[in-house]
Formats: sequence, C-alpha cells, structure tokens
Amino acid sequence: MNVTKRCTVCVCVNVEMLVETLEMLVETLEMLVETLEMLVETLETVEIIIGAVQIKSVLVPAQYVRAT
Repeated sequence: MNVTKRCTVCVCVNVEMLVETLEMLVETLEMLVETLEMLVETLETVEIIIGAVQIKSVLVPAQYVRAT
C-alpha cells in the first residue's frame, strides 16, 4: 500500500470517528436540554408552592386579627 492510500484510509477513518463523536455530542446536548426543561418545570412548581405558602402565611394572621 502506498502512502497516498494509507492517508486516504486514515482520513476516512478519522472523519467517521469525528461524525460518531459529533452524533454523541448531539445526543448529549439533547439530553441536557431535556434535563434543563425538567429543572425549569421543577422550579416553576417550587415557585407555585412558595407562592401558596406565602399567601397562606398572610391569610392566617388576617383571620386571627378578625377573630379577636
């Protein structure tokens, strides 16, 4: 095998490896996006819960004020 053929084979193999690596990177980034979307949903839920707790903590003392 001459040098040109070996280099061509080497380049083809390297390009294939690069493509595989990029495909894995895309998959990893897609999973990261899904994880971040779930984190946003979780934080929105926590925000709703905190808002409800704050409203309740304001309403409960107001009920005591009216009762006394």
